[in-house]
Amino acid sequence: MKALKYVFVEPLSDDDARKLFGNIVGDLTDKCDIAAEIIKKCAGLPLAIRTIANALKGKSDYVWRNALHQLKSSNPRCVPEMDNTLYSTIELSYALLNSEEAKSLLLLFALGYAGVDIGFMPLLAYGMGLGFFQDVYTISDGISRIKSLIDYLEDSCLLLKGDKDGTVKMHDVIHHVVASIAKEKRMFHIQDGNGFEKVLVKRMCKDSIAIFLHWRDIDGLPERVKLPNLKLFTLCLCLKEDYFLQIPNHFFEGMKELKVLDLHNVHLLPLPSSFLCLTNLQTLNLLNCTLGDITMIGELRNLEILYFQSCEFEQLPESFRQLTQLKLLQLADCPKLKVITPNVIASLSRLEELYIYNSFDRWEVEGQNNASLAELKRLSQLNTLCIHIPNLQLIQQDFIPENLEKYTVHIGDAWEWSHEYEPSRTLRLKFNGSLHLRYGVEILVEKAKYLYLDQLDGVKDILWELDREGFPQLKHLSVQNSSEILYIVNSIGCIPSNDGFPILESLFLINLSNMEKICCGLVDATSFSKLRVLKVERCDRLIYLFSSFMAGNISQIQEIEVTYCKKLKEIFSKESEDHVDENERNSEIESTQLHSLVLHCLPKFIHFGLKVCFSFSVAFYFILLKNQVFFN
Repeated sequence: MKALKYVFVEPLSDDDARKLFGNIVGDLTDKCDIAAEIIKKCAGLPLAIRTIANALKGKSDYVWRNALHQLKSSNPRCVPEMDNTLYSTIELSYALLNSEEAKSLLLLFALGYAGVDIGFMPLLAYGMGLGFFQDVYTISDGISRIKSLIDYLEDSCLLLKGDKDGTVKMHDVIHHVVASIAKEKRMFHIQDGNGFEKVLVKRMCKDSIAIFLHWRDIDGLPERVKLPNLKLFTLCLCLKEDYFLQIPNHFFEGMKELKVLDLHNVHLLPLPSSFLCLTNLQTLNLLNCTLGDITMIGELRNLEILYFQSCEFEQLPESFRQLTQLKLLQLADCPKLKVITPNVIASLSRLEELYIYNSFDRWEVEGQNNASLAELKRLSQLNTLCIHIPNLQLIQQDFIPENLEKYTVHIGDAWEWSHEYEPSRTLRLKFNGSLHLRYGVEILVEKAKYLYLDQLDGVKDILWELDREGFPQLKHLSVQNSSEILYIVNSIGCIPSNDGFPILESLFLINLSNMEKICCGLVDATSFSKLRVLKVERCDRLIYLFSSFMAGNISQIQEIEVTYCKKLKEIFSKESEDHVDENERNSEIESTQLHSLVLHCLPKFIHFGLKVCFSFSVAFYFILLKNQVFFN
């Protein structure tokens, strides 16, 4: 409609949904429990509530129970009057999509559960494995295509943004309709494990192309299943802790066209021999599976995407050198993985993305008994890297691939992994010894967007000793537990080649016991000009945060938190009375963005230091300052 302003209409709250439903059907006293379940399945969508409420108005209890059963079983056509209103509306929205790729992606959503957050990467693995995307040959192009399709489906009101960043979900009612369409396309979601052969073999067409099995109770799997056209098979088990399911040896023999295999909570010790039949497999995802010898997986030479997550196995064997088509390899949360056979990684010549976190970290310098970091340099296509290097001394030569664009690299021990959706140039560097940036580490520092520095001995000035270019791409800097650091920026006696920290948005300084000043001397007008959040804690030699010269630079500051700094007296200070003119004496800082100021346990704090013009919404917190505080 090309409206000038878009207003997102939230789903109805639980109370409003109940009122709307009750206003249509009347008194709910006798049907309170079943009505609550039906309303919940409508998920706050007014159209769904009105349609189903009108269909059930005045009907008997067994009609209500049957409607609820159909909603739960994703078969909306059997719900009274669904065909005439809700189903036809959503079906039309699906039919009007002008992209077959978008339709295919939507059908993949229907194989999962409604209202559940789904990340981009699982959709990428499924979509690329099934060949849904035309003219997409790389992982990065696949991610771009997925994101553009999701934007399109969100604009079409067929998908919703997820509750977590980087995720999306499908509304319950949309899911019911799309799941019904998926069944017509021979794509099935089975939730009942009882009578597997009866459900899977007898009731369903043997030309099924996608099956998602999600079971809580299952006695076992049949020895063989004949599904010659199956392209996607997902087996997700929710079993008791003391019970495991073993896949029979010949189970996959009738699935030779399979392209995507996704197994959750399955016992694969040993791997079934029929794994060798899956010669067309392009995506293999193993989540929380018990594994032993995985040599057989190395025979699946058409694999392009391979995920191991929370799996138990000890070695990546020699056979994996045959996976020369592999574009993405993830080894996540696999703590028992101790050995990656030398030159296996280097043999994956088409690898574009490598994720190894909470997993293997026993890199070697020469790579005689285990993988070496130098192998990464030989991966000419690698653009995304996620690894942990426990000791900086392991880096004896350049290991950074030329095409590396995104990375999350942890150097040193005791770093905790956060599961971001994708790396975005993050470096965490911890080294309690003399620091010498070399062999590619300096490149990681210079290009980082998020930089965390811990226990850096031998460094006094962050800017001029770590990156004389001024960290032009850095958005977040955290420096902690370093006793030798004196300054973040010391411009006295230095001729900067570029501005310092021109796009830095957040700065955390924690336990820097000898830091004298954040900035010493003059800085360029653009330095720190994007700073939004400043946190300073346990920096006992700091007397002030910034000189008055810096007041204009940080006018965009939104949050300031200063705690446990024994000598801090003011936020802004005039460095030398001898060089202060009348204009500076009367200078003031206008901060219309500041909304949070926390000053805690500052026994010497006296005043802010400049005339301050805050926005009216600023919130102040002064705790245990011990002295009277003045704002000029």
